[in-house]
Amino acid sequence: MKGWLKIAKEMAVRTALRRGDLRADLRVRLPARAEIGTDEELYVLLHQFMTAATVRGLDVIGIVSDWLRPGQIAQYIAQQKKIDIYPIPGIEIVTTEGIGVLAYNIPEEISNRLSLDETLAQIKNMGGFAVIIQPSKRWTQRINKLLNQEWAPSAIEIWCENMSREYFDEDIDPKYLTIVTSGAENPTQLQETHIHTRIPRQWFVGNGSMDKETGKDFQPEYLQTVQGV
Repeated sequence: MKGWLKIAKEMAVRTALRRGDLRADLRVRLPARAEIGTDEELYVLLHQFMTAATVRGLDVIGIVSDWLRPGQIAQYIAQQKKIDIYPIPGIEIVTTEGIGVLAYNIPEEISNRLSLDETLAQIKNMGGFAVIIQPSKRWTQRINKLLNQEWAPSAIEIWCENMSREYFDEDIDPKYLTIVTSGAENPTQLQETHIHTRIPRQWFVGNGSMDKETGKDFQPEYLQTVQGV
């Protein structure tokens, strides 16, 4: 059994990390709804992902699919198993213009049949935050102009290890937070990659995905209980 002093030191280190920069991988890709079996099978898969994230030394992972349930169950697992990982549930959307958007911290799913502006505005109105993924160069100017809108995205993904062949950071306004992600589609990919972005904890607090006082342990009220798990 660990001595109380060692435990206290470990807790102090974790608390310090939570109040500084967090190691985040905001695009961990779960199978589509049609490819998932039972909740029990999903639970096992997510537990494997969370274990891989722990081995990687991550603090935050964004769980994305075409539905919210995987991320919701991931938060349930982290809470029930006391895993020191903070999962953020999200969905991956393609707008009518063909632009990819990750929507996080939302209470319900969003249609793919909306324009970019409509998608971002709906995410904002639902209390969530958006990340535009791998914008093509022809969309950069349009995305930079979004900074003046209240529904502006919170970040731009410029590299996804499992999806990209090149970086997409040319001419992106430096006011945006730019992130790199693994795009891992299985626990082995997540464990073996070294991709992550260091993001200030205050960024998560500012977009409503973390509480000012409790850091990674915060859960939005609508996710505190996941039925049927």
